[in-house]
Amino acid sequence: MITSVSVSSGKIKRYKKIEHSNHTWIDALNPTPEELNKISKEFGISRYRLDRSLDEQERSRVVNLEDGIYVAYQAPYFKKDEVITLSFAIFIKKNTILTLRNHKIVSLNQIASLPDTKLNELLSKGAWNFLHYILDEVNDNYFAVSEQITSKINELEDSAVDEEQAESMENFFSIKKTLIYLHKSLSANRDVLARVDKEEIKELKPETRNRFRDIYVDTIQLMDMINTNREILTTIAEIHASNVSNDLNKPMKKLTVYASLVMVPTLISGIYGMNFRQMPELYWVYGYPFAIGLMLLSVLMLYILFKLKKWI
Repeated sequence: MITSVSVSSGKIKRYKKIEHSNHTWIDALNPTPEELNKISKEFGISRYRLDRSLDEQERSRVVNLEDGIYVAYQAPYFKKDEVITLSFAIFIKKNTILTLRNHKIVSLNQIASLPDTKLNELLSKGAWNFLHYILDEVNDNYFAVSEQITSKINELEDSAVDEEQAESMENFFSIKKTLIYLHKSLSANRDVLARVDKEEIKELKPETRNRFRDIYVDTIQLMDMINTNREILTTIAEIHASNVSNDLNKPMKKLTVYASLVMVPTLISGIYGMNFRQMPELYWVYGYPFAIGLMLLSVLMLYILFKLKKWI
């Protein structure tokens, strides 16, 4: 599906086809082969490059074209209960900006739903300004995801020391996988912004370049936040492993205590069960009650000792 947003006579015009003027944003969501052929013909972009730009695993990068640039950038994508990152493409040809994607990237959907007055303001300032706004919105979504992860980690932190909710630690691997996705994507996005900062894009004016530098700084901050969360997550895992070990030690300690209660009576019965002739208690009238009483007394004394030490 292709949608076009153009500034015409100071007003925003929206179309369900390729339509562009001096200031236009064309967004292609899951385009068909026919639509890709139209885009290729209209903007002089090869089908090979268009097809490759739709690869959602494409690493973030920026490429100078003969009459514009191509940017591959990665954004967070909410897939059921998990967050992954997908690549989407941005082409800039003079004052026209073209975005291609296979899925509904939250940032682009948010921009498409902006009021006409806001879109008019953004597009009227040129394609580079609009590109800055897109990348800034992507970073805002990364911040939102990072805050959600921090909240989940705080819940895990509480459950790590709570024996009754230890089962919530099964979320650990899901969060860890998300952090790996985010760090990998942000690292690639940082390289794109670094190229912009190093003046490798000639068409970019110095004042606009400085604004992209702010996004670069935000990306570094996001990576630091993710690294911090990964360290906290590792610490939580260590605490949880320690608690599991302690929980295992408790029943083992109880089993040892119960075995000790049985061990002394077993020792006494073993002694009196030996078949030696010279055993003073063997012919004693009170020998049997004495042995039983000795067993009960030993068990009682051990039980009191273990109870005082709070082992049982």
